[in-house]
Amino acid sequence: TIVVKTDIRPLDAILGGGLVLGLPVMVTGQEEIGKTTFAWQLIKKLQEQYPFSISLYIDTEGSAYIENPELNIKSRIELMGINKEGVIYCPVAGSFEKIIDIITDVVNYKKNIENKIQKQIPMIIVWDSIADTDPQSLIEDADSPNSVIGLKARTVQFYLGKLKPLLRRNQVMLYLVDQVRANITDAM
Repeated sequence: TIVVKTDIRPLDAILGGGLVLGLPVMVTGQEEIGKTTFAWQLIKKLQEQYPFSISLYIDTEGSAYIENPELNIKSRIELMGINKEGVIYCPVAGSFEKIIDIITDVVNYKKNIENKIQKQIPMIIVWDSIADTDPQSLIEDADSPNSVIGLKARTVQFYLGKLKPLLRRNQVMLYLVDQVRANITDAM
């Protein structure tokens, strides 16, 4: 079992030493509270503890809203002192199915490399964010904002059920970022 220490002592104590590769981790919260920053900190910690690790950052959020997401990510990587050679940046504007296919392909590629070199490669995959994945097709058919949120939750649960055995067998952590957005009807 590969464990990544967060170096946040109370959190590591609660988690039994840190986060375990092979399990999905979902971090949910309001905008701008540090969910993405924590993901980058985990990537940094993984690299410190396992220099030959690989991290995949699937960006559905920045790819849709930032004019040059690669430049934004590059500055974050440099600012945090992360080895850019160990990070694969993947901006994606697309469906849940497309992202699941990317995750599956990368994990299988990792497995093939490990078989060739006869060495395990620790890996974290960050999916940032679920809230910005495939928004348009879900919104078009929705009756209310709550139905979109419910459909996304069921969709993520369905795909996580399919991914868990692959992640567990290959000791890959899937770090999911989800935004909590205020209910529009409550604000009116």
